[in-house]
Amino acid sequence: THSFISIPRLQKSVFRFSGGNNMQVIQLNQSVLAVWSLVIGAVLCAFYDIIRAFRLGRRTRALTLFVLDFAFCLISALLMLVMFYNLTFGRIRAYAFVFMLVGFLIWRFTVGKVFISIVWRIIIFVQRILSLLKTRILAVWQIIARYIHTKNYCRVYIKRIKRGTDSFK
Repeated sequence: THSFISIPRLQKSVFRFSGGNNMQVIQLNQSVLAVWSLVIGAVLCAFYDIIRAFRLGRRTRALTLFVLDFAFCLISALLMLVMFYNLTFGRIRAYAFVFMLVGFLIWRFTVGKVFISIVWRIIIFVQRILSLLKTRILAVWQIIARYIHTKNYCRVYIKRIKRGTDSFK
């Protein structure tokens, strides 16, 4: 049987082909668990980098931070739960957490640094474009506002002249 996230169960199929040698089964399962732990650690770090990228260059509210951190913890717990259920029949192995940490750190100090630097450059580029657009739009708006203000002022002044209450003194 498989869960909703399919990590292949190797215990039963490997045991059939191993000729009953239980030690080979245990070593293979441990190595498979170690590899999957590395992969899940890297995936969790990639997900965390996406969350970090979302927070870069802007102030985030405490509620937003809470929701993002809670989502990260929930997804982390679900991935670990599925992995332990599928690979060890629900038994939690301490070395799996060590390998997850190693996978997390490998991603963080290799691909993660490149990812965050690229995202940071994109954010700076977009901010510069938005700033340039903002200054251009404000300049055009000021010209329009001066025209409207001058036109309205002229209307009011012309009405005063027609009424005889104001003159060109």
